[in-house]
Amino acid sequence: MIRLVGLLVVVGCAQAPAEDTGFSDRDVDVIESTIRPSQRSEIYGVADELSNSIMVFGGNEGPIVDQRPKAVFLDETWVFEPGYGWTELEIQGPSPRARYGAAYDPTGRRALIFGGRYRDGGAEGDYTLFREL
Repeated sequence: MIRLVGLLVVVGCAQAPAEDTGFSDRDVDVIESTIRPSQRSEIYGVADELSNSIMVFGGNEGPIVDQRPKAVFLDETWVFEPGYGWTELEIQGPSPRARYGAAYDPTGRRALIFGGRYRDGGAEGDYTLFREL
């Protein structure tokens, strides 16, 4: 059993040859666009390997006051492309929310977002919880 585990560790650590994607490590430092998303929390990025980009949706840009977040939920969709920077997409997406689950669908080349939470700005109490995809 110990020999098998050792073999799996050695085989599992082998690296595949690097694929030339046409991008260098420095491309993420090149930002030509002048627009950027506002500071926010409770978001997830979804990567598209074909375009070498990252998409983010929504989030909460509310400040933290006395250890409690003051919710200001967003419904914006942004894409970061190395060598260019940020672009806001003018698309119809889900309603404003944060803390959703996100995954990439490589067949449809799209982000899938499930659930999340929302509360009116400045409100306290329970959140509206979503169970939609």
